[in-house]
Amino acid sequence: FTASYEGFKNGETASVLSTAPQFSTTATLSSAAGTYSITPFGAVAANYEISFVNGSLMVLQTINTAPTLNPIANTALCASAATQQIMLSGITAGTETNQTTVLSVQTDKPELFTSLTIGTRIGNTAILSYYPKAGASGIAQITVTVKDNGGVENGGTDTFSRTFYMTLNALPEIVISSDLGTEISLGLTTRLIATGGVSYQWSNNRGIISGQNSSVLTIRPLETTTYTVTATNASGCTSTKSITINVKEDYLALKYNNIVTPNGDGINDYWVVENIDA
Repeated sequence: FTASYEGFKNGETASVLSTAPQFSTTATLSSAAGTYSITPFGAVAANYEISFVNGSLMVLQTINTAPTLNPIANTALCASAATQQIMLSGITAGTETNQTTVLSVQTDKPELFTSLTIGTRIGNTAILSYYPKAGASGIAQITVTVKDNGGVENGGTDTFSRTFYMTLNALPEIVISSDLGTEISLGLTTRLIATGGVSYQWSNNRGIISGQNSSVLTIRPLETTTYTVTATNASGCTSTKSITINVKEDYLALKYNNIVTPNGDGINDYWVVENIDA
């Protein structure tokens, strides 16, 4: 507040005061809204007799402004079984600088998540962490709310929310089968057939004949070998699975004939033993 003066003569001003006035009031920073008296006192000036007139101080009721939170982009991702994170920014209590905030998160599809939490606020940011359930898929509406401690008196606002959508795409569910089962005799050729994706990539390994970039891998392993495939589904999500083919050294794959007629007619001219390399 300011003080005004009346009654100076000959063009004199408040500069002639040898002691400046002081002011007192019962109002404080925590006073309720209302009008409070201001009492001036203590001013001294030569050649003047000073009288004081009380003034008034009006304390207005403050209205809590809403907290803030920057928009959160919608997201689509593969529901891998691992903790993933989203950065939240622009978190404030509003125009009030002496307030504290608390963040919370809710979703309409809790069944899609093992956990969905918000970490401690750091400055104007915080981390939203989530862990999709195994095999989860669907669209979840997620709402993040900021609440300050300013209250709602006189029409104030102490909460603010942002909503976004998270699309969880399921990982491929791969199934691998073998034409001859998982135990074969040494020397035999079999096919491994993968399902559950739209594209496939088999890892390099011994005994592969063909089909590394397809769902069907043709193999002729000479020892027990594990084969691994990575499948991608229509959503672009990937997963891997392996199958082990146990090779038995029982020589049941050997094929030969008991008749040799080396007469040059092209029939049984040689004694042929198939799969002898095994």
